[in-house]
Amino acid sequence: MKWILTISVLVVAASVAVAQWPKAVGPPDNAIHHEPMPRKDGLSAAGSDAPVILLEEDEAVGPIATPAKEPNSDDLLYRTSPIGAPAHPDSVHNVAREVRPDRATGREPWLTYHTVFDPAVIPFKRNNVKDKVISSGALVVDNTQLWELPVAGNTISNGREIFLGSILVELRPGFHVPIPSVSPESRILSYVSTPPVKLVFHKDSADNLYVSAKEHSGRLRLKMVMDAPSHWFARPIPKGIRMDQIPIRLRKRLPKILQREARLVRDRLGLGSNGDFGRSLSKLVHWFRSFKAGELPNAPKRSLYLNIALSQKGICRHRAWAFTITAQSLGIPCRYVQNEAHAFVEVWIPESGAF
Repeated sequence: MKWILTISVLVVAASVAVAQWPKAVGPPDNAIHHEPMPRKDGLSAAGSDAPVILLEEDEAVGPIATPAKEPNSDDLLYRTSPIGAPAHPDSVHNVAREVRPDRATGREPWLTYHTVFDPAVIPFKRNNVKDKVISSGALVVDNTQLWELPVAGNTISNGREIFLGSILVELRPGFHVPIPSVSPESRILSYVSTPPVKLVFHKDSADNLYVSAKEHSGRLRLKMVMDAPSHWFARPIPKGIRMDQIPIRLRKRLPKILQREARLVRDRLGLGSNGDFGRSLSKLVHWFRSFKAGELPNAPKRSLYLNIALSQKGICRHRAWAFTITAQSLGIPCRYVQNEAHAFVEVWIPESGAF
């Protein structure tokens, strides 16, 4: 696999002392809160003129250099437009209000993943997160009400990793544009834009991240310093936790027909709603990681969910979709996460109190 990255080193003023620069970490092979990474021959990382910033261990986080506004042909534009407007090529355009299942379960020959964070989180960038299943089987955001995410300032906390991101955004007054994040608990520590604009950041119930500006209309280059908890990349599953210990407020209620169908899948896997959390999660992961790309069997009496889940056919988006439904049927808080090249899930872990 060939990664094409434009890298420039930024020398920053020492405004906040750093005892040790966080290591660039990624999900280890034994982490079970993500879907498997795509095959090497099926994923590429697009380059960008936006600087990917590297800092040495003894450097500090300080003022951010003003980024270039203009993109090259590999930039991905984050934008939103009125409903019904045609999609713009090479853009995340009106991040889908619904993620709908499909029957195209064969392998896709080539995927283009746009690298916007350093250290890179390939391929687990969070572009589009859904936390609720509706009667059609589509996935949506449960509560679309937004709340403001304050800019935290360039302070480094123990147990958190630092990431620097650069993206091209198209803004219009009154519109909140979804932008990528590293983790559900990520904070914006600081940002700078070209042209200089005062920006406001928000989140929804699925911890999707949005940016808006009251007065600016048009494209800008946004460079931001973001953090994420270290446990996001490799978190142990607590032992001795039972499924019925998951708080009721975090459980999503599935539509009745899907709840009934999910019981058939759970029976196949030997899962009960009152079992051990760790063992239940491990069984789910083992089953859905065993999927293989290929044509769905002819099963006219099965729903699409049952056909995908029981036949173990499909690629990342099918596995993640069926995993989400099955996990939620057990009462496990689970979200479907997608970007331009990959789909995976994130699961709430007891004792940590976080996804």
